[in-house]
Amino acid sequence: ARKCGGRVLVMDESSGDGGLASEGGLTNYWECNISPATVFTPRELFEMLSLEGLRVQFHRVPITDEQAPQEKDFDTVLGAMRAGYKQSPGFACVFNCALGRGRTTSGLVIACVAWRSIVGDKYHGETWDVDAMKRLELDAGAKANLEWAEFDAVVKVCQHVRSGVDRKVFVDCVINQCSHMQNLRTDIYAMALQAQNAPSAKKREALLRRGEGYLERYIYLLLFNEYCCEVHDIRSSLYMAGHKAGSFKDWIEEQSQAGLQLYQLLDGLDLTNGGGSRWRLE
Repeated sequence: ARKCGGRVLVMDESSGDGGLASEGGLTNYWECNISPATVFTPRELFEMLSLEGLRVQFHRVPITDEQAPQEKDFDTVLGAMRAGYKQSPGFACVFNCALGRGRTTSGLVIACVAWRSIVGDKYHGETWDVDAMKRLELDAGAKANLEWAEFDAVVKVCQHVRSGVDRKVFVDCVINQCSHMQNLRTDIYAMALQAQNAPSAKKREALLRRGEGYLERYIYLLLFNEYCCEVHDIRSSLYMAGHKAGSFKDWIEEQSQAGLQLYQLLDGLDLTNGGGSRWRLE
């Protein structure tokens, strides 16, 4: 603000259609009459609210832009939500990142998946019409299958986990519901299409790497949903039997020992080739 004469460039939601071409419906503008005394970090804002008597907690989960959260990041969000629900069942979550788009949307989806496992049947309602979503996916054509993330690597994950199709359909439901700024599923295919028409090899490579990061993030969301349903869901047999839940990170290692070979699968992601864990644009 001091360098720019009391101005700060900020991002806000645009009034457009919010598609990928417009970078998630974001627009930037200059906010004027700003001074160092009126600029605060998120942590400082939460501390100010707490001093005013509001019951708020601040959690920082550093995630690389355009990449999948790490396994420990899922554990952090789930742990914070379970603690919040224990203190106050009517608590709310607020997520933000640099632009309020990719990582914010990831946080929303993770929270929705975690929330269902925390509250169980009370969560079910018209908001998540899983049966209707399943019919849409089953009726999809060849091109639409890619838009529904029917990639080889995703299919392998769904085959490994119990009720894999149902797990995927619920995640897709949540993603659609949280897609105001970005759709974490359809943007995978969109990145591949943009890469095909990229003006330069450098731009093409950047788009492919971004798309692979999106695909990895999607796979982790599927696995996190399975983990929550299997280990944390209050309706599950393990939960009802008093099973002490391990971390998502530990659960991932158990799945690898059970034959998933997740890290080899992720290392093989390639949006340009159709073999093994790779997928093709045909």
